[in-house]
Amino acid sequence: MVDRISLLPDSLANKIAAGEVVQRPASVVKELLENAVDAEATQITLVIKDGGSSLIQVKDNGMGMSVTDARLCWERHATSKIKKVEDLFNIRSFGFRGEALASIAAVARVDMKTKREEDNMGTHIMIEDCKVNKQEPTQTNTGTSIAVSNLFYNLPARRNFLKSVSVENRHCADEFIRVALAYPHIDFTFTNNGNELFRLLPGSLKQRFFELMGYKSNTRLLSVNEETDFISLNGWICEPSQAKKSRGEQFFFVNNRFIKDSYLNHAVFTAYQDLIEKDRFASFVLNISLDPKHVDINVHPTKTEVKFDDERAVYIFVKSVVRKALSGLLAAIEPEDTAISTFLSQKESTFLTQPTPKVDKSFNPFSDQQKYSPKIHPNWERYYEMEKEENQNNVQLPLVEKQIKNVEIEHCFSLNQGIIVAKVLGQMQVIHQHRAHLRILYEKFLNALNNQPVSSQALLFPRTIVLSAADFELFNSLQPDIVKLGVEMHAFGSNKVIVNGLPPTLIKANEKDLLEGLLEQYKLNKNDISLGHIAKLALALASKTAISSNKNLPEEEQKQLVQDLFACPFNTTDPKGERIYFTYSADQWIEKFDAN
Repeated sequence: MVDRISLLPDSLANKIAAGEVVQRPASVVKELLENAVDAEATQITLVIKDGGSSLIQVKDNGMGMSVTDARLCWERHATSKIKKVEDLFNIRSFGFRGEALASIAAVARVDMKTKREEDNMGTHIMIEDCKVNKQEPTQTNTGTSIAVSNLFYNLPARRNFLKSVSVENRHCADEFIRVALAYPHIDFTFTNNGNELFRLLPGSLKQRFFELMGYKSNTRLLSVNEETDFISLNGWICEPSQAKKSRGEQFFFVNNRFIKDSYLNHAVFTAYQDLIEKDRFASFVLNISLDPKHVDINVHPTKTEVKFDDERAVYIFVKSVVRKALSGLLAAIEPEDTAISTFLSQKESTFLTQPTPKVDKSFNPFSDQQKYSPKIHPNWERYYEMEKEENQNNVQLPLVEKQIKNVEIEHCFSLNQGIIVAKVLGQMQVIHQHRAHLRILYEKFLNALNNQPVSSQALLFPRTIVLSAADFELFNSLQPDIVKLGVEMHAFGSNKVIVNGLPPTLIKANEKDLLEGLLEQYKLNKNDISLGHIAKLALALASKTAISSNKNLPEEEQKQLVQDLFACPFNTTDPKGERIYFTYSADQWIEKFDAN
């Protein structure tokens, strides 16, 4: 029988590995920027074109490489960080597995120039499809310059999965911001298609946070600074009054490495409890410092997720320190929670403890007396009748998904704030005001994006709005569709947007609040896979502009809202799936009286 197993060629193995490491242009940006930081550079320049698909270039003034290192660094599993197994548990640098550069070379054309300070000449290497086509001495500055062009040129199917240029630009900007925040003492420059988006001079973390987030000078941040022998937390958090409706400006670092950790985010959110509204999130930039042996940074190929030896102790520490910064109290540790006290008092932190399982030795799964039997509530029949009665009262929806134009409204009044009662076609409709308006606006904006753009009314004085880098890239990706909604906005210089006009219904709106609210709402909906791009944008603007539940409307406006609602093709739920109204017929009320 013929043997069936064979070793993969190196070029194919590298392409497969690249699938984990190089997911999009931003993955290349991340790896090259982190390599420049590891090279102890004090000046780093990032240049991209066409969202990074055409060109990604990173230049630094770091230590550079020798001729041998310049050639060897492109081989798989070639690294200067690991010499023995113990080194895996003492990693403070970024790259260490030796996969990233080899993966990049497998799916792009690479041009590198590098030189050490003590060398008279540098090294010039050109690689294509993992093959070194050129290696020669060259005259260049101290440091390293790597240009990655035509990403995924040899994997057209993979290239087709890339998003639009504006979306890829945004992802590249996100990676740049994360590295620039982690190292405020480094001079960073970011150029996109010939336009200099950022020129960040060395400074403090607070100054860097202000520059990258586009904060105004009057924005107030609270300092977080708590150091112990075993763990430290440093950074800045926003005041509760300046919390936003999006998580977009939350940055957590562990030993200056950006991470995504919902558990730690929850610790910060808990510290803000009762200080901010439930649907708002605080902005922060925080760095946890601790011995690398207590954190595993190799649990995910992109190294954006980590695993702590004792997650609960870290959670309590973060929550307590943030709460201390918010309250101004000297005590950062809650007396009733001894886990953090124990954690901080350890001279040699040994996070892991051997679990002691509790076993009931008398338990016999084969005994008749110990067979499982479900517990039944003694009054279960009453609960069933209550549920049945509730369903009978609420399921009558004769107007379900039925579009009725020019519906006749006999009576209409406000039951209390946010609830409208109307008699429609002989039946009583109890309507949720905010959800109804949300559905109406959503249908209107969806129609505008798909078929009939909304007209715009020119502003007497155009308004210029400054956005953060991430929001500016998001705006650029949405701008062609935003214009269809009657919002005349255009990019105007670096991170600036000029507003020339608004739809007549929003002409009195604050332009800055409208744009920032639109972007925030879009980010809140971005993970909803049930909605497409157009639907998310329509929902974002509808959510920002819908009437609130606590606004009292005159009777005529109530009637108009009810008419507009039943003119919608889908009118029983809002775009988020929440019930808009309940219907009660005269027969139902008679049955209730007869039942008594």
